[in-house]
This record gives sequence, C-alpha cells and structure tokens, in this order.
Amino acid sequence: QTSSLSELTTVTTGVVTIAASGPCTYDDLVKLQTKIANTVATLVTADFSGLQLSGNSSFSFDNLFKDCKLLQTVKLPAAGTDVTTTMRSTFSGCNALKTIENLEKLTHTTNSDATFYGCKALTLITLPIPSGTYETSFNSTFLSCAALDSVANIGKYSLISNASKTFSQIHSRAKLDLSQWTFTSNAVAEHCFQYSSVFFLHLPLQKSEN
Repeated sequence: QTSSLSELTTVTTGVVTIAASGPCTYDDLVKLQTKIANTVATLVTADFSGLQLSGNSSFSFDNLFKDCKLLQTVKLPAAGTDVTTTMRSTFSGCNALKTIENLEKLTHTTNSDATFYGCKALTLITLPIPSGTYETSFNSTFLSCAALDSVANIGKYSLISNASKTFSQIHSRAKLDLSQWTFTSNAVAEHCFQYSSVFFLHLPLQKSEN
C-alpha cells in the first residue's frame, strides 16, 4: 500500500527539523521513528501536527524521540487521535525538551512508563483527560523531571496499575493533585516520590475493588 504521508526534513547549520503531514498509519509512524533515530543527535524540532492517525485502532509512540538530547519542541498529531496509544519512553532522555503540543488529544493512552524520564527542562506537562476508565501504568513516567512544576490532568486518571518511581527525583516543589487516583488490586507504587521535594500533594483516599 502506497503511503500518502508527506515528509520534510530541513537542516540548517547541522540543526535538524522534521515535519510530516497527511494520513498516518501504524507503519508510517514506524518509518518516522526510523528517520528520527537517524537524526537523534541533531534533531531540534519535530512538527507532526498535520498528521491524521488512520487505518489502525492502536498506535505505538514507544521510544519515538528517545535520547534526542537537543530536541526542544514537539508537535504531536492533532487529528485521528481517538485511538489506543502507548507511550513508553517516548521522550525519555530528551534533556532540552521544553514544549509538547497536542499530547492532550491522545485520550486513550494505556501505558506511560518512562514517557518523560530525564526531561530536565520540562516545567509543565498537560496530559490528556482519559476517555473512559481503563488501566494505566505510570512507572517512572516523570522520573528525573527536575524542573517540573505542574502536571495538568494527572488527577483525572483511575485504575493505576504501576506508580513506581512516578515522581521520583523532582526538585521543583511541584504541585500534584492525585486525589482521584485508584489502584488496581495488584498495583505497585515503590519509591513513587523518592528524592523529590513536592510542594503540595493531595493523595487518594480510596482503593479500587478490581
């Protein structure tokens, strides 16, 4: 099947910008990941806001921008986002990342393990409000996000299956409201706030019966 995905890569004095638009299937996203991997040391901007996820009911964003240490701005797809997604280590190791757009549109993300691990420059993250109730894993999701001040919509999630090291090594006195969280019966949450200086923390009072 011929892809109708449109790609544009520009290089200015060694600095790389990647943009893509049009319908994007699961296989197209895999191809984009290969292109990103080939520019991991120089990629600064990725604009995928013109993409429309299509042709599949689930998409993997796992490791998509992993270790892009110069990456500063990412615009995720803005259309066709009513699909199931996983985001394991999507931005892990992106030390310079400051802006992520359209993340809030991915409203059925079932795994966020290490998604932002080591994103030391991020101060604000806006998570999607989940569409329905489903298990979500947050293992090491914000680990070492040292400058993180706020995680919008983090309190909207329920049925947490893993919260180990979720907020470990955050030193910015972040404000977190987790009052709506519930945990699955076999959930783990070891070292959830290890070595962190969270300023305001509102913890859940209820447990899941599942």
